[in-house]
Amino acid sequence: NSFCTLLSEMAATAAYFWGRTDFHGTVSSSSEHDGRIPLEFPARLPDLPMPSGRIESIAVGALHCVYVSGGRLFGFGSNHMRQLHHLALDVCETVTEIKLPESATGKPVEVACGHYFTLVRLDDGSVMSAGNNEHSQLGHIADNTTPQGEKWRAWNRVALSVPAERIFAAGASCFVLSEGTLYSWGLQKHGHLGHGTTGELEREVSGPIRYEPVPFPERVQWFVTQRMKIADVAISASHLLVQTTAGELYGVGDNSYGKLALSSTSLCLIPQRVKIVPQSDIPEKLVSVHASAEASLAIFEVSNIGRICYAWGKLGNDSSSTPLRVTFGMPTDVSQIVGGDGIHLIIGAEGELYSWGRHTNAYGTTTGMLSFDKSIPHVSSRAYPRPVECMAGKHVVGAAIGKTFAVILADDAKWQDPGTLRDNATRHVMLPKDVRYPKGFTERLTPTRFEDATAALWTRMFGAARAEELLKELPKATPAAEVAKVRLAKRGNKGLHIGSKVRVWMTDVYALGTVLGRDLE
Repeated sequence: NSFCTLLSEMAATAAYFWGRTDFHGTVSSSSEHDGRIPLEFPARLPDLPMPSGRIESIAVGALHCVYVSGGRLFGFGSNHMRQLHHLALDVCETVTEIKLPESATGKPVEVACGHYFTLVRLDDGSVMSAGNNEHSQLGHIADNTTPQGEKWRAWNRVALSVPAERIFAAGASCFVLSEGTLYSWGLQKHGHLGHGTTGELEREVSGPIRYEPVPFPERVQWFVTQRMKIADVAISASHLLVQTTAGELYGVGDNSYGKLALSSTSLCLIPQRVKIVPQSDIPEKLVSVHASAEASLAIFEVSNIGRICYAWGKLGNDSSSTPLRVTFGMPTDVSQIVGGDGIHLIIGAEGELYSWGRHTNAYGTTTGMLSFDKSIPHVSSRAYPRPVECMAGKHVVGAAIGKTFAVILADDAKWQDPGTLRDNATRHVMLPKDVRYPKGFTERLTPTRFEDATAALWTRMFGAARAEELLKELPKATPAAEVAKVRLAKRGNKGLHIGSKVRVWMTDVYALGTVLGRDLE
């Protein structure tokens, strides 16, 4: 999956990298190429070029990331399908400005990524694409030297006859929204392009199943026939959610785990209404829709409550085709939901960050770790949303999730940790909590693993000299002798004395306190 977001109204001035740091090979290949350790906690990328002082749009593919700042395009990560640029480099370790060809007639304003390809929308409404083209997902006009369906192609214009207002990509499929009308192309094997077919071709008895792709943008005719204008869409690699201007929600494509909220889990080739039954008599207005690989979510506005969220599909604790209201436990309204491959990041109105889904570290709220590497030990699921504690205090404004890593965006000017310097220029390294002792301070998470992974990433991206400067700012882990002083231990009340520091809990309610006296009785 991929998620792209426009951040024109938000000050995304800081970026944090989280997940696999090896951009070589494919998603299924080893994640520790040449000893490149995954980052189990977000590490800041302090020297990203931002001509406008902020990131305006960002997207992450399987192993690469692209973003827009000040009308210029930048990227890093895998380039093995030339999804970044045409240079003969399989990996771009450092952040590189991507120069579009002369055929580009405008400046970049929005980006979207599939697994191994990139889309860029320009300010004149045209769309450029590059990278993997095995399913004709680039939408280029073929010629005699570059046939459709070849493995990869360099940057060129998408054969789009209307000005694009929004672009979307996931897996090997693409979508464009223009004046309330949706266009789609690429791989259609799940029927999620909305054209009423999977494109399955006749095959020999023993041959593999083959699917005919949609080579160029085609209008999704069903919504036009129904005289519906589209306000927004959310996509995964296999299903599509559509929000109409009338506030209705429709789904089409793969319905495994019930993520289209239909009674059957078979493929849905014709858009169907997603019916969400309000839990009260108070009207609920649809605000936004969100899709991940295995689930769907929708945010509604309720007049006397604020924003609420419904979810359906594979939710971590169950698979339900009936939309259920989700309680995040946030002190503020839900602002954004970013979906990935069984992973969700939830952003609150005041910049809080929560995570939800599988491949999340079992240490729970102590670290808020979100792992993209199955080889990391102690990995389990979060059946319910939990706060990402190691990002506490940072004002998160957006995020992009790919198959192997995520990039989280924050607003430095609204950094909320008390007692810290407000000087943005000196705050290159921020670690508000020492997240390297996750199990109640009883043991350390793989000694130096976080430091080693951060050092390796910074060295490759910014050079050895700059990385050395940054590493000097990285807080040192608490010595083991000091950790022992705050170690938590289970004791009966007879083992306590006046002045003891205690943690007490009841189900999911926790409290910290100090023993002030004893009841002798």
